[in-house]
Amino acid sequence: MLILNINGPMNSGKTTVSKILMNLLLDATFIEVDELMSNKEETKLGLSMQDGWVERQKRLNEKLLD
Repeated sequence: MLILNINGPMNSGKTTVSKILMNLLLDATFIEVDELMSNKEETKLGLSMQDGWVERQKRLNEKLLD
């Protein structure tokens, strides 16, 4: 499994580039990391920032293993 991480500032075209890559790489999957858990959900669950990132990592791993 090859994992590409597209990183950059807001509004720099990360999602656009990722979607183009998905069309070129036929077996690609796009995972929007910001959608793994919102800051609002993190607050609602009473998680610290660090615990929030741990939960996001757990959810990301679950998606990757599906």
